[in-house]
Amino acid sequence: MASEIFKEPTQKQAIVDKFFSTYDYPQLAWLHMVGKGQFTAASSALLSLAETEARLGDAKFLLSVGKLCEMVDLGDTEDDQNVDEPIAVYDELLDLVDVQQKLRQDLLEAIEGFDITRDVPVADVGSANLEVVAKASLIVERIASKLKATERKTSSMLLQKLVGNLIGDKRLTIEDTLDIIGLKDNNTLAANYGVALHLIYEAKSLSDVKRELAVQTLWRRIYLNDDWESLSDTGSYSDAQVAERLRSTALYTTLRDLYTGGLATMMDETTLSKLVRKPSESADTPSMEELTGRFSNRGYYGEVGYEQYTRDDLALIKAELDREQSLLEGCTRILEERGLWEEISRLEESERPVIAQGDYSMASASRAESGDRSRQLLVERGNSLGIEMET
Repeated sequence: MASEIFKEPTQKQAIVDKFFSTYDYPQLAWLHMVGKGQFTAASSALLSLAETEARLGDAKFLLSVGKLCEMVDLGDTEDDQNVDEPIAVYDELLDLVDVQQKLRQDLLEAIEGFDITRDVPVADVGSANLEVVAKASLIVERIASKLKATERKTSSMLLQKLVGNLIGDKRLTIEDTLDIIGLKDNNTLAANYGVALHLIYEAKSLSDVKRELAVQTLWRRIYLNDDWESLSDTGSYSDAQVAERLRSTALYTTLRDLYTGGLATMMDETTLSKLVRKPSESADTPSMEELTGRFSNRGYYGEVGYEQYTRDDLALIKAELDREQSLLEGCTRILEERGLWEEISRLEESERPVIAQGDYSMASASRAESGDRSRQLLVERGNSLGIEMET
């Protein structure tokens, strides 16, 4: 009977209209709106559903259809600003979901022989979570060797909890996503520091204070990724070897990705440079109050079920962030006082591909002779983050 009503909109439209005006079924209402050609209303309903959807796959579907509805209604609009603003909301959320899906894929592939096409069983209670916990532990062991080497146990545990949520198909906040990217080893996954800076740049959901904390936290972890005491030893190596060692650093890689990635097609170098923080500019950490606001009502897959973060958990995270500040002091001394930061910056700039009308060319002849180390990133909408998503 219900299907017959939907098949005869001209005869029984009033019945359907009354049903949806009387009862709150947002999961179905957007379909009715599409059927009536109310694409803006459908887009708004889909966006509301997507913003509260906890699962990655479902969120991607809702956002994709919602953006399509928005584009249909804006198709004949000539005002670029009126078109760009509503679409930008979807683009920001879809970019974050895309990064998380790619991270999830890469994290599972880090477990040799694991079939990434097989769903990982999860549950809010019970022992079904044991597989997620075990896999998250193994993944962190393989992608976060630097945390282990510096005995940052709390960071390893936080990373494991966030990885567990992701492989369990839980949708993460932007702060969670940035933590995974910032705490893993450099270049272990496609979603890198340049991608993280892109996410921060377009995140309208972040206040100015949270945005600055996110930028500083990311750069702090970029600097903590490398052994600067060893890298500052230039006397034991030839000039070519020194340059190669500096190219291998997270700092060089991030500067390269920032100035040649998707953001480079949106702004000039002066504006891009405002996203860069030197070690002495990367020391701020969230307060206990800010950590409480972030982690309240949030949890992770534990051995006995889906567990909530406790006050003790947050105290350990805060102490670990304070330790990052102490570790950063050594980086500041070597990178800034000894001039190594400027040396790496000059090296990257001298070897930077030049963007001209969407094409990349080598800025240095010697760089071209040694081989193109840059990645030609697709910067059209849909891959502006420079990561390859499986279709």
